[in-house]
Amino acid sequence: MNVRRIISCFLVILLSATIGNAGPLTDAVAKAAQTTPPANAPAGKNKMLWPGVGLMAAGGLIALYGFNTASGAEIKTNVTGTSTSVSVKRNTGVAVTGLGIAGLGGFLLYKGANDAKRQSIAVGPKGVTYKVRF
Repeated sequence: MNVRRIISCFLVILLSATIGNAGPLTDAVAKAAQTTPPANAPAGKNKMLWPGVGLMAAGGLIALYGFNTASGAEIKTNVTGTSTSVSVKRNTGVAVTGLGIAGLGGFLLYKGANDAKRQSIAVGPKGVTYKVRF
């Protein structure tokens, strides 16, 4: 118990001495503003991330359904009835539509990533700058 009191008193004395040496607040802020380089904010968030991911997932599922589901069957037999052949028709139209939806989702991801990179906000000692690249 006695050791804790000694350590806490020592820390209070040490911290109050360093606070007292800081000087006037306005001088400290001005000095910190001059020595601190401007910090660049993150380029921005991809606003099209989740819509793009959702469309890609939905399009992939629709394409999978279209390629794996039979829309009909065609049965052929010869004239004598000794040979029979069966061919299954697939939903290729549904599958191609699903691939198109997934492609649209990929385009949204690409477009959102490029739009997020074009804008930047920089905070510096002289103010805030907003940059847009075309």
